[in-house]
Amino acid sequence: MCPLTDPSPHGSVPQGPVHPAGPLFYPVPSLASGPSLPSALRTAVFPYADGDAGFRSTSTRDELRVRGNTVSYVVTEINDFYRLIDGVAGRVRITYYFADDGKIAGRLIQGMTPHNERPPDRRCEFEQWAAKKYPGLLDAEEMKIPNQPRRWRMLLTEWRPDVGLPSID
Repeated sequence: MCPLTDPSPHGSVPQGPVHPAGPLFYPVPSLASGPSLPSALRTAVFPYADGDAGFRSTSTRDELRVRGNTVSYVVTEINDFYRLIDGVAGRVRITYYFADDGKIAGRLIQGMTPHNERPPDRRCEFEQWAAKKYPGLLDAEEMKIPNQPRRWRMLLTEWRPDVGLPSID
């Protein structure tokens, strides 16, 4: 395990604030009582839109299920970050819970593959390289993904040839 990476466990237990690596459940009160749905939904559902654009993220949605007051589907995403670390596509199930008035009351995001069952990628190697070449850089708050997609892309693009890996398209 990479000492600089702290993977979160996957499961279906609802828990606290948004974290892209684990299962999440949280109310979306702004959607239940706030601004127009499209703008509020984009903010609540796509908090990583800038990072996704910076890493040319593409995703597919399938396995749509509607049961009572819930709607769920599976999202499979691949992006240049995954490609740059030789990773595989990520898969999550997103479930929305609706109040009796039809407004979104909350959502649950579950990782579909536990960390210990994922094929290995090179993120640890990259983090070790970055820690030697640019000490402390990845620990800086402004470098938390997805805050700096351009900087992450530049670092990853610099790292690949430094360690003998081919570039990605």
